[in-house]
Order: sequence, then C-alpha cells, then structure tokens
Amino acid sequence: MGGSAAPRCHRLPAAPATHVGAGTVLALRSRSPGAAARGSRILATARHTLELAVPLGRDGRSRRAPAPPTRPFGGNPPRRRRSDRTPPPGDRSRSARRARTLRDTARHRAPGDGAGRDRVTRRLGIGALPGGPRILYSAGMTAAIAALLVAAGTPATDAYLDQTRTRWEQVARQIWEFSEPALQETKSAGMMADLLEKEDFKIARNVGGMPTAFVATAGSGSPVVGILAEYDALPGLSQQAGEAKKDPRTPDAPGHGCGHNLLGTSAVAAAVAANQARISQKLPGTIKVFGTPAEEILIGKTFMIMAGAFKDTDVVLSWHPDDKNQISNGTRLALTATEVEFFGKTAHAAASPWLGRSALDALELFEHGMSLMREHIQPTARIHRVIKDGGKVANVIPDYSKVQVWLRDKNIASVEEMIGRMRKAADGAALGTETRAKVSVLASVRDPVSNAVLGKVMQTELDRVGPPRFDDKDQTFAKALQKEIGVPQAGLATEVIPFGPGHGSTASSDIGEVSAVVPLAELNVAARPLGTASHHWSQTSCAAHPLGFKGMHVAAKVLGASLVDLLTGPQAVAQAKQEFARSTQGKPYVSPLAADAKPQVF
Repeated sequence: MGGSAAPRCHRLPAAPATHVGAGTVLALRSRSPGAAARGSRILATARHTLELAVPLGRDGRSRRAPAPPTRPFGGNPPRRRRSDRTPPPGDRSRSARRARTLRDTARHRAPGDGAGRDRVTRRLGIGALPGGPRILYSAGMTAAIAALLVAAGTPATDAYLDQTRTRWEQVARQIWEFSEPALQETKSAGMMADLLEKEDFKIARNVGGMPTAFVATAGSGSPVVGILAEYDALPGLSQQAGEAKKDPRTPDAPGHGCGHNLLGTSAVAAAVAANQARISQKLPGTIKVFGTPAEEILIGKTFMIMAGAFKDTDVVLSWHPDDKNQISNGTRLALTATEVEFFGKTAHAAASPWLGRSALDALELFEHGMSLMREHIQPTARIHRVIKDGGKVANVIPDYSKVQVWLRDKNIASVEEMIGRMRKAADGAALGTETRAKVSVLASVRDPVSNAVLGKVMQTELDRVGPPRFDDKDQTFAKALQKEIGVPQAGLATEVIPFGPGHGSTASSDIGEVSAVVPLAELNVAARPLGTASHHWSQTSCAAHPLGFKGMHVAAKVLGASLVDLLTGPQAVAQAKQEFARSTQGKPYVSPLAADAKPQVF
C-alpha cells in the first residue's frame, strides 16, 4: 500500500497455483457455500484473462512492465475509431474482451498505483470498496478479479482484513471497554477464544493453571506457526477515549494504557485471515494463537511455557503498539520483580516502644541503601519500587512491612548481579534493626533472543503494507496529547524504519521467555504519538481512537501475510530455527519460577 518495496504476489506464485488462487478469491469474498468449487470451474477463464492482459512468466509474474502514461494520471484512454473497436475474428470471447480492458487501463496508470486498479474494476463493471473491489457473484467477474489480484500482488489476507475491518474495530473497542487487569481478563479472553472457535479453531482453555489463558489451533502438520495475543489492562489508567487531557472514565479503575486491546485483536484477526488463506489454498501447516494473560505482571507466558504450550511450535510472531513502525530487534530490557518483606515485633508506640522492633524502620533503612546503590549501577539499569505495606496505625510499632522492587537492565546476568546486592541491603537493614528479612522472586523475564530471519520476513511485509495512513484529525489529536504531556509536538509516525540492529525500547515483556524456547520476532506499529510512552493515560485514550485502530489494522495485515509467508516458505522456517539454535547454543532454558509456583496477582 504505502511501502517502498515492490509489490509481491503471495497467492498465485506459479502457474499450477492459479487453481487455488481463483478459489481463494471466491472463498474469501463470497458467502456462497459452493464458492471454492466455482473457483475451480473458472480456472481456465481466469488464466486466459490474465495471460491476455499481462503475459506471465513461470513464476506467475508479469514479463512486461506497463507502458508509461501518455497523459497526466487520471485521464481517459483515447477514443478509438469504430473499426479499431471491432474485435478480430476469433477474439470475441468474454475473457479476451476483459483482457483488452485490462491492457487499455494499464497504459494510462502509474505502475503499481492502487487507484488504477480501482479504475480497472469500474471499467469491468465492478464497484470499488476501500482496499479492494466489491465482489459480484458471477463466476466470470470473479475470474477477472482473481487476475487483477494476482497482477497487483495483493495478498488474500489483506483483502479479507479490509472487508472485515469494522468487525475488528468493534472487538478492540469492546475489549477496551472491559479493561480487565492481569488474571482477571475473563470477558476479554472468553470473547477472543469464542471468536476463534467460530472460525474453526480448536480451543484449549485454562492453560498453565490460568483460566484466562488459551491456545487456539487450526490446521495440521508442519510448519507450526504461532502468534501471541495479549489483552490485560493496567490498574489506575482509566481514561476517556479520544481526550487529550486526563479524564478517567472511572477514577482509579483499570485502563488499556499499553494498548493490549489493539494487540490481542490484531493477533486474532491476522490468524483468522491467514487461516482463511490456508484453507482456500490447501496449504499444509498449523496456525496457533496463544492467548497470554497477565503480561503486565510478566507471568502469563512463563506459566504457559512451564505447561508445555509452546513445545511443538516452530516459530512465533508478536507485535506491540508503539510510537514507531519497525521490527524490534531484541533491545527490550531483562527484568526481575521481587518482594522484600521485613518481620519485627509489635509494641505500644508510646507506652513501651523499647519492646518493639519496627519492620517499617527496617524497610526505610533498606530503601536508603537502595537509593545509594543507584549511583553504582550501569547507565542502562533501572530500579523501581512501591511500598505495599508500612503498618496499620501510627501508635502501634509495625511488626510487618513489604516493598516491591523491580530491577531491569540490558541482560538478565546484570539483573541477577543487582539482585545479589539488593539481598545484602535487605540483610543489612534487618541486622541493624533486629528484624528479619525475606526476599522473594515474583516474576522474571530475560532480554529477548532476536531472530533476524523472522524479523526480515515481517520487515518485507511492513515495507509492503506501509505505515498507518493517519489523517489531519489524527495528527491534530496527537499534537494536542504531546502538548499536554510536555513532549515535542511531532505528531504521528508516517515512515517505516528500515531493518537494523538496536530497534526496541527500555520496556520489558514476557516475550523474552518465549524467545528463549522458540524462534520469535516482534513488530512495532505506531498507535500513539511520537515521543509518548505506554503505561500512561494517553495510550488508553489512543487505544479506542481511530489512530489506534489504524495502527492495529496495519499490524494485522503485516502479521497475517507473514504467517502465510511462513506456511508457504519452509526454508525461512528452517533458517529461523537454525539461527535460534546458534543463538541459544549452550543455554538450555531454565524457568525463572519455582516448579511449584502458582499464578497469582501481586
């Protein structure tokens, strides 16, 4: 659509594939039960139309580029004399007439321009819808459309997603309305699983001991390609949709401040589109959707790994809403979430304080030690904390206190080194206050293992689809948000960043754990203004705004086409697995959680 790469034909790459290609258009575009069969019967018409219109090589691509336009784009073809318009003997067939129409229009459009393709459909008597021709239930018309889609290099997944765009926006909006936090995503997960089940996916629920985790499977055999869906909201980030000032829908309620309503919906839409193509083209292979809850507390995917959910999967794709359009190359930070508890002895704060040993004193001393430690850590490291319990009333010496501490850095080894120092600070604080300290690991995720092979597959599709097409209203809203937050008013990203190292963020995710057990690549698509961050009310506002839906739609197209690329490209799957084997050699996966750990909110 808006990418710089040359259009590629995914659906009819070679002459033998034309049969399934014609059937693909009918099956995806028609509600008639006999669509695929009619697609087979019109094979000869479709191929003849296409060959007359655009001579093809063995790879199904045009052997001849369209002639340059002879007048400004948009002009009408020159009128011909009646004698010129009379078909020669033997050239009166319906497909031959359509072929001449295709050739005439091609001479008067810029190569690769979508508007020219719409004009072709109009001249064939077919109205145009945004993103593709309106479908008539005529076998002959469908043959012409099949030829057009092949010549234009439009993936069937794109066509399906364009047709069902409103449906997916409604799903994303509904999940935004639910705004369910970690391990409480009952409605969101149920809605997605039920939707996939209606699309002929088999659903395994309650995966890893989590009622809101599921795995949806369609197809059989190899390759097994997966996609990650997330749908949990963040506490305290409720916000009105499309508002440039903080205005909670419900004070202190959860909100989709990380855009997971967009993330999960796009993943499901891409999987459904790819499965439609798999069925229509009779492709071998299996598509899996991993419904992963509790990403915001970094445990969902880890418990699913422990349950063996990813055991037989060859490759996995993921994406996340962002302020840029790029392939993330493993620059997310490793993170370990810990809980530090202190146990003291209670006493009356006025009558006999000497009898007490304050757990709050221990926590404060520990906090001071961690503050001093910040001067002596790597520039890439981060330490965050929140006090969960500091006592109940001021006139009772508190015998219990608790603080959560999250530590991040560029790799898990550095995080583990910081945890060792933190344990010493906790022990020292306990020693100095005659209390007892306990340090527990709540969750841990490593820095992702990047996979360039998979990343380049998605980069090719991102270049083809192009960035979201934001309009002036979207840009105005984005700049209003930027002004309110206090960042440069640069609007929204309108370019695709070329593939390269170092693309990512300082955030952390449990996709790092998945990347350590199966080859994985992550896509980022702009769904919030440049310079803004997630985990903020502004992202909640964007997640139910047209700009967020536009980013979601681009992500679905990239992911859907990439899934089909992998189903039809066993070499890419094999190369991704080889790269994964090299990257993880000598590093067998060890879960960061205890074998008897149970999913819980913290």
